[in-house]
Amino acid sequence: MICTVKDGWEAIKMADQLHPDVVLMDLEMPVLDGMTACKKILLNSRDSRVLILSAHSEEFYQGEAIRAGAAGFVAKQALASVVSQAIRVVHSGRLFFRPTVLEKHQNKRQVLNWNGDHGPKRRPSLNSFERELLKLIVEDKANEVIADTLNISTEAVDRQRECLMEKLNKADKAALTRYAIGEGIVKGNVRPEFD
Repeated sequence: MICTVKDGWEAIKMADQLHPDVVLMDLEMPVLDGMTACKKILLNSRDSRVLILSAHSEEFYQGEAIRAGAAGFVAKQALASVVSQAIRVVHSGRLFFRPTVLEKHQNKRQVLNWNGDHGPKRRPSLNSFERELLKLIVEDKANEVIADTLNISTEAVDRQRECLMEKLNKADKAALTRYAIGEGIVKGNVRPEFD
């Protein structure tokens, strides 16, 4: 953490000075709200990513965050591990929203092709966390084993699986397996069980 601020204007000022990788922005900040501050920060610092933190988890607010240019949205009620994961996801240049929210706003901003600089979609690259997650999924490990291995909750496993499938544009486990073999993440002799 670089710093904390008390209001939206101070957030803009500090982001302009410090150029942080990720700004964790409270939606309800005094003086200037988090959504407006998000827009202004992204105008001044295209390298920064904004993750909205809110007591309101309704899809309406997540849609507003997408329109403001935020890279993610996490509820204040979320576990610390979820907030930490959201920061890592956003820092890596990906989006952290409910998949249903992304689907609804896909045409408005082509968020599924967003790569952090509003440019064309690049071939997705996986960080070490995602590579390990993919390996465990393809090896047909139980959610509890995956959660324990990656030090996340079992609920987060399902969400991360969805995010990974969305990022790679793979609809099922068979497609994930082919991708993992092609990328050398697992050997070609893996035989997943298909539902």
